[in-house]
Amino acid sequence: LVNKYSKGMLPPGNEPELIAFNGVISAWSRMGRTDKAESALWLMDDLRTECKRLVPDKVSYNSVLHAHVKNRDKAQALRKAIALVQHMEDHSQVQPSIRPDAFTYSTLMKAWVHSGRPDAAENAAQIYLKMEQRSAAGDTSVTPHVRNVNVVLNAYAKSRDRSATQKAHALLRRLQESETLEPD
Repeated sequence: LVNKYSKGMLPPGNEPELIAFNGVISAWSRMGRTDKAESALWLMDDLRTECKRLVPDKVSYNSVLHAHVKNRDKAQALRKAIALVQHMEDHSQVQPSIRPDAFTYSTLMKAWVHSGRPDAAENAAQIYLKMEQRSAAGDTSVTPHVRNVNVVLNAYAKSRDRSATQKAHALLRRLQESETLEPD
């Protein structure tokens, strides 16, 4: 369908649909074929200038992001996740439909935690603080959830950082003082 559309072989109005591409991305992601899922995403991104209805959205990007996090090569998964979220942030002014949301940042936090890197907890905490700040500024699409706090607390629990306990306690105090979150 994409090839036929690109060659002008389809009647006007018969362009590829976003829901079809998102379905393909999701299927490749579930099969563990992040390479194919990412290829479908970038193809869709390339076609968006030609197709009025085929504009990648958060679902498109988040599906690929989630697939990367499940990758066995955790270092590569983290690199790919960081790059994808950075792309979303860098292009969200031109493409508002790809502006990262709470799921995006939660998934990136998981990528950090799963990476096993010594700085994983600190980076997960920074993402959480970013979500908090953007939410306080009125962006409700990134409002943190108590699950996000739990991800950071678990990262601190696994951390070898000598100050991890103090940082975890500070985060718990923030949670207790929060007007929007309740500890579980």
